[in-house]
Amino acid sequence: MRVGAPAGCEPAYSFLERLAAGNGSSVECLARDYGLSARAIGIGDRTEVGRLAAVACVDESALCKGTPSYDRTFDWTLGAETFGKQFLERARPVVCWHCIRNDRIADAAGKDSGVRRRVWWDLLALHRCPLHRIRLHKPRFDGGLEKECPEPLLDEEDCAWEAYVLGRLGFAERVDSDLLDCLSFESACEIVATCGAVSTHGTGHRARIKHLIGNAPLLRTGFQSARSRTDFLKLLDRLWKNAEEPVKGWSLPKVFGSIYTTIDYRKDDSLEPVACTLRQFVAENVPRARIRMTLGRRGLDSTVVPGWYSDAELDVNPRRMSRVGRSLGLLGPEHDMKADGVPEEVATKIVGMLKSTIDAKELKKSLQVSEKQLRLIMRAGLIEPIHVFQGAQSNKHLFSKNLPNRFLESLMGDAPILKRAQDDWQTIFAASTRGTCLTALLKALQDGTLRAKCRLKDVSGIPAILISRADVQALRLSLGRVYDCITKDEFGARIDLHPHTVGSFINRGIIKPHVKEQSKKIWITEEEFRKFDANFVLGSKLGKFMGISNKMLGAALKKEHGIIAVMLPDNNVTTLYRRADLLKAGLPMPSVYTG
Repeated sequence: MRVGAPAGCEPAYSFLERLAAGNGSSVECLARDYGLSARAIGIGDRTEVGRLAAVACVDESALCKGTPSYDRTFDWTLGAETFGKQFLERARPVVCWHCIRNDRIADAAGKDSGVRRRVWWDLLALHRCPLHRIRLHKPRFDGGLEKECPEPLLDEEDCAWEAYVLGRLGFAERVDSDLLDCLSFESACEIVATCGAVSTHGTGHRARIKHLIGNAPLLRTGFQSARSRTDFLKLLDRLWKNAEEPVKGWSLPKVFGSIYTTIDYRKDDSLEPVACTLRQFVAENVPRARIRMTLGRRGLDSTVVPGWYSDAELDVNPRRMSRVGRSLGLLGPEHDMKADGVPEEVATKIVGMLKSTIDAKELKKSLQVSEKQLRLIMRAGLIEPIHVFQGAQSNKHLFSKNLPNRFLESLMGDAPILKRAQDDWQTIFAASTRGTCLTALLKALQDGTLRAKCRLKDVSGIPAILISRADVQALRLSLGRVYDCITKDEFGARIDLHPHTVGSFINRGIIKPHVKEQSKKIWITEEEFRKFDANFVLGSKLGKFMGISNKMLGAALKKEHGIIAVMLPDNNVTTLYRRADLLKAGLPMPSVYTG
């Protein structure tokens, strides 16, 4: 089996076709006779390509170099580049006449047995041969390939995009691009096609990428606009100048068209170098008062300007700058932001302080506490702000940036970090719902009276710290507190009652609460709950159990058994019946709570 050896740019499926033709067979018959898989060779399976090279006695590395492989992620890989299936068509019906003519001249003995395909003929984003500077055409079979092609040669600029792609794939000399080289091959094709569409058809043009890469003039124009960061910034500047003045104030997608929307719709960072260039242009040319966010982020500049500061981690508008400056005493109480502005030295001090602090919102997120819990912790003196703004602002406290870590370390002590907890461990918040206030538990953890057992690995904030139930019970006994206590909310949740209804039972003396001295919250002991549940049953639950509506239940029990409710319906208060009266009458009743 002898046939012309493959060049480094011929795919394996083209070589297999020539091999079959040279031996007077078809691809299927040749593959079956030698135990090869034509389908695996067609998708570039490296094992099958190696077996094909061994059968034909050719260099395996040369055959693999020009063969794209199709992986399980439904992407093609050619050399070091990976791209989707919409960018490649195997045996695409286009050829370069000069390439074929040169092959036939070199193959005087006729060993090639067909056309040596180049792998870049199958790339849908390439429409010209950069080596011979002619367009790719449909193949001819009339012998015209032996003659000189009458088509005039193209300029180097016309084939610049194809030359860049071939150099990137390793089939020609590399052409550098400081913008496209930072992108994947697929992203580079997409941004070149998008820039070409916007340059040619305007910002209102919309089309799919598979249609754009099939337009050769559009790709030529797009590569000229995206060859470097300088060329790309020139395109953005031209679009900005051509945009209508009202649009510049609120709609960047209308200014930059599909360039902006293509980057914005990407969920990954595959176009991040282009996005950074676009954000840099917006930061330098668009006033911040108009547009402060670009592609979901702030501008790239971080210079302090009078009244406004913006960078990747902080954004201060003039109003906040003036408020913070007056509160710190850096600006006078009569300071007029519009008339006087903010001196650069004052702005630098204000920005420095805001960068070293966090507000209450960030602190709550770090500790994983609610607004009410944070107020309790601050009222107990466990956390103190380093600055309080003047006035009645809702978010007027500033805290040290490392305060959350220091506070959590003081609670955790030397407890280990674990993935799982033991059954008798509980969170601090769970322990605080059983009769001991949250601040008492936190103070005990800080002074060493109570020790944390562990800190959960995948949980953040205070909920990650676990304590032992036995240690909490001992702490309650030392503080003189009743151990088994529940709130009226949990009391109602156990027997399907609203907390307000439980409060009405307390007001009428049916439930006796255990009121804590240092808290306004009402606590009820477990013993009181068991006593209530053993003596009374709700009318709604009894009606469902007996299959009688709640409205008819009272009249039926009174008429047939002489049972009167302990608490008659009054407004929205639930009816209660004594279990002893129901048991004396021999009536069935729901079981007590066992949860």
